[in-house]
Amino acid sequence: MTVDQLQVVPNPFALHWFFILLQERDCTPKLVHNSNCFFRLFAGHNSLSLPGHPAPGADRKTMKVNIGSVVVPFVGQSTGDKTVRSDSCLGNSNIVLYFYPKDNTPGCISEGVSFSQHFADFQAANTVIFGVSRDSLASHERFKMKYSFPFDLICDSDQTLCKQFDAVKPKKLFGKEFVGIERCTFLIDKQGVLQHEWRKVRIKGHVEDVLQAARALEGQIETV
Repeated sequence: MTVDQLQVVPNPFALHWFFILLQERDCTPKLVHNSNCFFRLFAGHNSLSLPGHPAPGADRKTMKVNIGSVVVPFVGQSTGDKTVRSDSCLGNSNIVLYFYPKDNTPGCISEGVSFSQHFADFQAANTVIFGVSRDSLASHERFKMKYSFPFDLICDSDQTLCKQFDAVKPKKLFGKEFVGIERCTFLIDKQGVLQHEWRKVRIKGHVEDVLQAARALEGQIETV
């Protein structure tokens, strides 16, 4: 069976993944069935996948993000009773996703305030900002209101996003070991590709570094 013989109902997730992955393998649609690029149509799921690449909706617990690779589309509940869908930004906005340990703690307040102070600059660079922690939505709402954050905070109480972005790490405090969020930030471009990551973030100067990278994606400054 050739590509022309397949009948597929258009699906934004499927089309996005299909053509991105064809580009990775330097294939064109008319040559797919004669190349090393194989795809399969999962009956009833209306999704396309290629070897080595998970289909949209696959188990994110086993996935990790890598610079230069397409990030599996994610969904999260955020402040303002909103549902955040990363695929809604495709072709429109870059995404800054910053993970922080806990609402209303000194470092997290400082980082959130810093992103707030540069919010208009990120908007000018066609970049949206989302903060992520394991705190509840109620806690997020209070935190956002108290410090007037102009961006939304995503609740990741089940650690789905934390695991996808490998943001949960073993920690030790006062001799006690536990697992917590490592402060880290990710910059995803309009094509859904992870372009930059910052691990073990030190807050001073961090937001400015992220902003410079976002501006570089938009061609506003030289590539960083």
